[in-house]
Amino acid sequence: MTKKINDYQEHGPYIPSAAASYRSGSRKGLDLTIGTPNSSSPPSSRPISVRGGILLRSLRRHSDSSVISGPSLLVDELLRASGTSSIPELVSEKWQGDISAFRAPSVESPDSNLVTLFIGNKQTHTSSQMYRSPRIGLDLSHPSTRLDPSNKRVQYVSKPYRYFILPHLLTANGRGQTFLGVHDHCVDVLQISKKPLLASKIASLTGLQPQTVDKYLNAYRDAVASGDWNIS
Repeated sequence: MTKKINDYQEHGPYIPSAAASYRSGSRKGLDLTIGTPNSSSPPSSRPISVRGGILLRSLRRHSDSSVISGPSLLVDELLRASGTSSIPELVSEKWQGDISAFRAPSVESPDSNLVTLFIGNKQTHTSSQMYRSPRIGLDLSHPSTRLDPSNKRVQYVSKPYRYFILPHLLTANGRGQTFLGVHDHCVDVLQISKKPLLASKIASLTGLQPQTVDKYLNAYRDAVASGDWNIS
């Protein structure tokens, strides 16, 4: 892990901005952005170019075990916990402009600045199953969407690039996507094929009511049978 950190330049926590100013209102989010550092080496010896990002969608508050779901609400909770009223105040004053995802190794006193946000190792005695599902909030209702296989929204609407754990806690939104991620895990990994056992397992993992699971499962299987959903 340390080697990967040294090999790749990572920026963030970073709160997206537009036109050199931070947004307010309900369209906020916290990203971890990843990129290969610039290199003056000859092309043949340069590292493979890497670019990517992770939008953080949920967090769990340890003091009362509350789960905050949604990118904007996550930022609101971050502002509240930091004792700030705006993103510029958080970044400029509390973080002192430091948007690195990792604590600088030269910092002598890690607790000198009480308001910090860095990636670290979490020591735990239990391992949580990671699930994947389509992203919440991406649909085909946007005016720019063309119902054509070449359209980017059409291509990505069902791609499983949302990653999550503890699905029974994610009940505020995206229940359909959560169902699909747990369903695929039960079928592909746990090899559960019989509908009664599958429905029971999904209900136990997600906390969804059995009738809701049956509704989602029937809709999913009908879509696959009709060709409206391609599982390849």
